Amino acid sequence: VHYQPIVDLGSDRVERLEALVRWRHPTRGLLGPGDFLGLAERAGLVSDILRFVLGDALGHAKSWRAEGLADRVSVNLSSSELSLPRLHLLIADELRAHGVAPEVLELEVAEDSLGLDLDQIVTVLGQLRLLGARLAIDDYGSGPGSLTFLRRLPVSALKLDRAFVTALAVDPENQAIVHATGELARALGLELVAEGVEAPSALPILHELGCHAAQGVAICPPMVPAQMTQWLRRELARHTAEALHR
Repeated sequence: VHYQPIVDLGSDRVERLEALVRWRHPTRGLLGPGDFLGLAERAGLVSDILRFVLGDALGHAKSWRAEGLADRVSVNLSSSELSLPRLHLLIADELRAHGVAPEVLELEVAEDSLGLDLDQIVTVLGQLRLLGARLAIDDYGSGPGSLTFLRRLPVSALKLDRAFVTALAVDPENQAIVHATGELARALGLELVAEGVEAPSALPILHELGCHAAQGVAICPPMVPAQMTQWLRRELARHTAEALHR
């Protein structure tokens, strides 16, 4: 599992870390989930992978919180994982096993997963919300989501698809989409997070357009836990030094 920070654009502080599962293939190198989750599904390994990622994420979240480095961690749920029987009980077991409060965990559901039966999704996400975990819609704007989904789903955040963040400084249409989505999110009481930010110059623009937080290589690339811990410590030291000099 690699981790990437999500940073508050107002305070420039790390809000949470997203857990990103990878497979180190013996010949193809490091692969993202799009390259192996289909194989994992056919092999019946979906629940095993989810437990592995949750265990890693919750264990590191506990230590990062103890150091004051980050408050929360987010984990993605695929459509196959959303269809697992008693998914909420699996997640509750992992929270208990690691001694982590539910509010430390955010669960991200890709918008294309919302193409499943709406009543089923509402039921599953409702069970997860009752655990106390936060919920977010990932890759927002890239799938079949609608205002009907947003009104019925118990989510706290929208993660704007990277397609709308690319070339933001020179693309007025993307700026208009980000601004309109920010207004929608604010009206619904949701946080708007920009994904895939590659240019540092885009960060103040995103903040001005209504994004609460951002994630991408412009801030920090995904890292293994040991590297991420060192990066978080440097960030904490930087903020502490800046506070002392105010």
